[in-house]
Amino acid sequence: MTQSPLSPTELPGEPAPLISRFTIALLSFLLLGMAIGYTLSSATQALVAAAGGVGLLFYSYRMWQTRSHQESARTALRQRVEERLISAKK
Repeated sequence: MTQSPLSPTELPGEPAPLISRFTIALLSFLLLGMAIGYTLSSATQALVAAAGGVGLLFYSYRMWQTRSHQESARTALRQRVEERLISAKK
């Protein structure tokens, strides 16, 4: 069984998500929009707003985590290339 290469938004060692982070962000904004509207009761409105906020926090955290992983991979690649260039000069 061959494994496809990781996309830039996936982290190694993690299973593929059921829904994308973009979908989580869209659903979170939908929930926040529902909470801002006046059609929900006050208790439901607080719960919907909390669910939307948690979704946006998760989205932000995963984006930060992915970017930091990409930056560390980029730094490691840059170091390997520099080491090869230095060894080729000698």
